[in-house]
Amino acid sequence: MVAQRPVTYVSAPLGEIRLTDLHVKALARLVLPIPEKAPECADALLKASKGDFAWFGEQILGISASWNSPGAVATSP
Repeated sequence: MVAQRPVTYVSAPLGEIRLTDLHVKALARLVLPIPEKAPECADALLKASKGDFAWFGEQILGISASWNSPGAVATSP
C-alpha cells in the first residue's frame, strides 16, 4: 500500500508523518533479526497489510523525537 502512495499517520503525543515503503522496509530490517522483537514486528506487518500502520508510525516518530531531544547528540570531553 505505501509503495504506491505514502500513508499519513498521526500520533497524539508525537505528531504526524507520511510513511513510505522505505520507512516500513528499514524498520522491518532493523527489528526482525531481534528475536524478542520479531513477533511484534511480524504482527505489525500483518496489520499494515490491512491498512493499520500505527506500530510503524509510532516507532518512526519515536525515533525521530529521540534524535531531536536535547542531549541526543552528546559529545565527550
